Amino acid sequence: MHLFEDAAMVEVVDEDDRPVPAGVWGASVLVTPFHNRLQPLIRYRLSDELRLSDERCPCGRPFRVLDGLKGRAEEYLTLPALEGGGTIDVTMFVFHIALLDLPASGQQVIQSGNELSIRLERHRGPMDEAAFIRQIESALHDAGARASRITIDHVDEIPRGPGGKVPRLVKRSEGAPESGSHGGPGSSPGAPTDTVAWIPG
Repeated sequence: MHLFEDAAMVEVVDEDDRPVPAGVWGASVLVTPFHNRLQPLIRYRLSDELRLSDERCPCGRPFRVLDGLKGRAEEYLTLPALEGGGTIDVTMFVFHIALLDLPASGQQVIQSGNELSIRLERHRGPMDEAAFIRQIESALHDAGARASRITIDHVDEIPRGPGGKVPRLVKRSEGAPESGSHGGPGSSPGAPTDTVAWIPG
């Protein structure tokens, strides 16, 4: 995948905004578009994690090439790997097919350690939960990952966040509360909070 560097300056940086070399995962991306005259953006930060290649594309374009793309850091889960020990990063696309046709007003995946809870808002009609869990397990297996436990949680309403959006992924810190608080006004300093990924509005 090419970076179209005639349209924008793309900087792959570490946690301290220092450029990372090819072959190393960046913590974020700083983008400066060249042709946005209505609202200029200078080093606009995206939380996508990229890895640049040190090779040139055989197509002949002079632009740098991406060697890897994880997507936004807050939109993937880190779970135990099936083989070799360690962990593996799994994007939310793994759950897409299983959740796509569910007759529910909303869905949300909650990660607590290596356990997953699938929260369904106002699901309509009967549901074979065991078959649904097997489908999720199969999708994780295909991605090279596993969860120690998967449960289904039926709720009347999933807590909304800013602008009324539903976070599709909540990564819950150890001991974090179930209230859905995300460190907003009135939260106690140092209190555990959830990391959330919002569905684009």
